[in-house]
Amino acid sequence: GIGDVTMMTDATKNSKTRYNEAYNIYKTMYKEIGDKAAVLIKVVPGMMNPADARQLISKVTNDDRIELARIKMAFGVSYRPMLGSFNGYYMLDLSKELHRLCLSRLLEQSQTMNHKRKSTSIIGFGKVGDTSQHGNWTSFRNEILNGEFVEITPAKFTPIHHSGILEFDFSGGNRPTGGELVLSDKRLSKVLDNINLIKHNSHGKSSSNMAGSHDWMMKKLAEWGKKARVKSQDGRTSMPIYSASATRALEVGLMADEFYDNLLTRSEAHRKGLRGEEVKYDFMSDEPVEEMSIISSPDISSKHKRQSQDSVKMKTSAAAVAVLVSPSSNNSSHSNSFSTDGDGSGVSYSAGDEMGEEEEQSSLASSQDTQEVETSDAKLLLRQRKIAELKMRYFKLLHFKKGIPVEAKAARFCELIDETLCQLWILSRHLAVIVLLFKELFGNAQRTEFFGSYAVDVIVSLFSRVIDLHNFECVLETIDSRETAVLYGRLGMLNVFNPMKPETSLELSLDRRDERVVAKMIVYLSADEPGINLTYKRFQWKRELDPTPGWDVTESWMTDEGLATHGKFCFTYYSGEGRNKFGCIPNMELRRALLQLVLIDENEVVEEDESMPDEYINTGITHYEQNRDMWLTLLLGNGR
Repeated sequence: GIGDVTMMTDATKNSKTRYNEAYNIYKTMYKEIGDKAAVLIKVVPGMMNPADARQLISKVTNDDRIELARIKMAFGVSYRPMLGSFNGYYMLDLSKELHRLCLSRLLEQSQTMNHKRKSTSIIGFGKVGDTSQHGNWTSFRNEILNGEFVEITPAKFTPIHHSGILEFDFSGGNRPTGGELVLSDKRLSKVLDNINLIKHNSHGKSSSNMAGSHDWMMKKLAEWGKKARVKSQDGRTSMPIYSASATRALEVGLMADEFYDNLLTRSEAHRKGLRGEEVKYDFMSDEPVEEMSIISSPDISSKHKRQSQDSVKMKTSAAAVAVLVSPSSNNSSHSNSFSTDGDGSGVSYSAGDEMGEEEEQSSLASSQDTQEVETSDAKLLLRQRKIAELKMRYFKLLHFKKGIPVEAKAARFCELIDETLCQLWILSRHLAVIVLLFKELFGNAQRTEFFGSYAVDVIVSLFSRVIDLHNFECVLETIDSRETAVLYGRLGMLNVFNPMKPETSLELSLDRRDERVVAKMIVYLSADEPGINLTYKRFQWKRELDPTPGWDVTESWMTDEGLATHGKFCFTYYSGEGRNKFGCIPNMELRRALLQLVLIDENEVVEEDESMPDEYINTGITHYEQNRDMWLTLLLGNGR
């Protein structure tokens, strides 16, 4: 009875289960409770890894969109972290158990990822490599509790508070470890066409000269791919794909101030924006509906049937599409073992992905059995039919004109893109072209004034799936100044900046820890690398004051104590355009060593067709030993 469910819940509360164990627990609980969502809420949080959780949900729902929508609604804000998608903006009510569970999962992820970074520190555990906003080795940023700024750390939130409204950005997804399979350009185009991001003309064909079309997209991908392979004259340096101008840098700096200055109004602005995303039309029938009921499944208990029949405003979940077009795998480190069929109109799991242990054994034992093959074909046909149906639903949503605001469409496609691609490894240029396609459909639609467009939401959610962050500047090329400022604020400058390609313009606030560290790197590079490399430089003590006339970087800035503790430092860094112009010669050993201070791992900086090295490379250790004073007095001075 219910007592057995309680006993089983308590018994597994402090343990981690794999898929087979979790599925057996689910079946036992389901016999007593009779509600899939209610059982999954008890089982999924205790699962070993997100891949197993995704497989379990796929198994018990049979990828039914109504079931998936109910489960996502039941999990609420904790749904994405439970399935391994962590980055984003969160607003949690700590009086709710699922919200506390969400925070607990994010704390666990933050500790896991930052422990890995601590272990690679060049001068002892946890001394070098902290990319956090506050210097506390966490992945939380812009944290506010009940209207006051706080820092979220395990020490301060263990045990987790049981009251209060907590909001923050999280920037700490998984990074590649080597051997990951990356989505190809061709495979990406099929997936994006499947979710209606690629434009077609009135005849249903993708015109080659139409912005947002398939041919247009492939051309953009080829251009970025070619730029990523461009080397300096001596072949030692990769040239930047995109460099910002000083004018843009000043715009970004101004808008970054607006982002930080308005953080305390963010939750209210967010709530107001959400109200603009409500949909009151059934875009399958093109008939307006003020209310609709969630369709109940036969297994729903009478209590949940009454709840599901309460009228609610329609909000179609992208989860149904996502589960169908994104992969499921028993191996959490490799997530794109999926197949495409025909012209790519259907993307499915491999056959074993939705089978339990017993079914897998049975399938293997009778692999030559004709009836089993026919059953498998029927499942595949059913899956493709579901994909086609959902593709049509989103096509109608996209092209439905009456009563559906662009913000509502953009929000749902943000969700769809995230859930489709959040378990795949992609390239920077893939994310860049997704942003361009998204903007072709929705422009610069935004939920709030100061905290970024929906395109920024897409970038933030998929940032941790980009395997070549050293080419991330091509993404910055696709967004405007405000979007860039918000992206820096939400992800963190040290998670985006690439010292291997400093050739750009930035305005840095020296009172923000992560921007201050970037300023130290630029100062060090300008002093070490020969030639006139700071072609533009300006400093102002406060935004409202004029820049200091005739200002230049002086020797006093070569120490942490001498570097100004506040003020706006704007610069353009120049490296001779790959041909050593004006005596500029990049110091690649120094640039590689500075990767110790940012998210990009030196071992990730490889050509697209190459794998990460088998043996771990750490240029920073050698450089530190040879330049200890500079590291201690400037780069690591006072731990700031």
